[in-house]
Amino acid sequence: MENYEFIYLTSGAINAILQIIVVIACGLLLWKNRAIATVLMFSGSLLSIIFLGLSFVITALAANNSPESVVKINAILSIVGHLPSLIFALGLLLFVIKQVKNQS
Repeated sequence: MENYEFIYLTSGAINAILQIIVVIACGLLLWKNRAIATVLMFSGSLLSIIFLGLSFVITALAANNSPESVVKINAILSIVGHLPSLIFALGLLLFVIKQVKNQS
């Protein structure tokens, strides 16, 4: 049997690096342009990193209980895990609407 743990850890590390880059970009944007849109974008990207870390921890804790716990936690995380992306997307939408309005 192959070692899939390394593949999952590598995927998580790449995901974390990309999310850190997005947080830095949103932080710079928030620093230059304080608006509700940039606050939402920064908050969503920051929450994504927090949720990523928590999902690893919660899944590991659930794995100590039973396989059913892991399935239940993964189901819950699959729903709740999209909230930061929703917050970020709303901020991005507001930001684009404002930029388009300013250019016209």
